Amino acid sequence: ETMKCSNTVDAKRQCSDEFQGNPRKNKEMKVEHKNYEPSCGDNLISSMTNSEIKEHLDSLKSELFENSIKVKLKCSPLLKKLMEHEYGWIFNQPVDPLELNLPDYLTVIKTPMDLGTIKKKLESGGYQTYESFSSDCLLTFNNAIRYNEEGSEVNNIARQLKKILEDEFSKLMDEVENEGKERKNNREACSLCLNERILFEP
Repeated sequence: ETMKCSNTVDAKRQCSDEFQGNPRKNKEMKVEHKNYEPSCGDNLISSMTNSEIKEHLDSLKSELFENSIKVKLKCSPLLKKLMEHEYGWIFNQPVDPLELNLPDYLTVIKTPMDLGTIKKKLESGGYQTYESFSSDCLLTFNNAIRYNEEGSEVNNIARQLKKILEDEFSKLMDEVENEGKERKNNREACSLCLNERILFEP
């Protein structure tokens, strides 16, 4: 019998607790109605067999990996736009305090960041959320704004690129939100995970 997963993050947590700590669920429980769609986490768990729960938990383990792929695909064009900007080269590699004769740089800037480092992390699947990617990009430009005095060329360029980042990232988040709404409206999508066609077949 095929059943769709439902509901909230609480259901996910209960799902884990139920499978790992309740031996009385060892006997398989069948879904009696073809169109059964539980409306809350409790009903969902009580209608699932151990094998179904384990299958869903295993699928959730790959969620972080899947998220990093989505972030990479969505954010790579934005990062490319920043790096290929006319003055993007200024931020494409780590600041070298010795080469640039900036002895106080690491005293003023506690957490250095640059677009080249972000690119490596993005390509290796190091960003699990869009916000973490944006945060590092903002850190790159905020560092430059903080270290270089207001009115200086680098300060002004950093502000320009920061504005581009904020505008483009806002558009990106709107796009992601709209895609999420479409998945929610897809009756074959798990409303807990928002993944399409995640079906249980005991």
